[in-house]
Amino acid sequence: ERLTAAIKALIPKAPPRGQKMKKEEIDPTLSDSSILESATASAGSGGFSGGGGTAAGYTDLKEDSHIIRSKGFVWLSSAHDVIFYWSHANYSFDIVEEGEWWDSVPREEWPEDVAKQEAILRDFEGKAGDRKQELIFIGVKMDRERVVATLDKALLTDGELEAYETFHGVS
Repeated sequence: ERLTAAIKALIPKAPPRGQKMKKEEIDPTLSDSSILESATASAGSGGFSGGGGTAAGYTDLKEDSHIIRSKGFVWLSSAHDVIFYWSHANYSFDIVEEGEWWDSVPREEWPEDVAKQEAILRDFEGKAGDRKQELIFIGVKMDRERVVATLDKALLTDGELEAYETFHGVS
């Protein structure tokens, strides 16, 4: 639920299919009244740059600041063993199962090559093994502090993490 809220806060919602919007509905600082087609709107075209004016239901982005692309791997507390791949470009967003964390794979199923095992173990840290949040954000005049603060709100609290570790036998 908190991750959904973070995603909605950071990634602009696409206009309804076939809907046309005037540029000033997206950014009131644009005086040109030409129409922007939802199918051709892109972050690079000046769309959703904010300026304080956004259409209903759209992310209210800081003036001239927006995230164009984000990607990486996430660890969700609802799926202890599963790596999820986060992929976002413009209005397109997906979180899909990518595989299992190495920490969840029985050691006898690991590669036999010692160098590969050592490479796997280099990603291990603390109790979580190789589970982690590893995201990259690309944007224009991006407000890094806002992005980090928004994502931090989606993390487990200390109490939730303790309950999670107890439930999954993480020591």
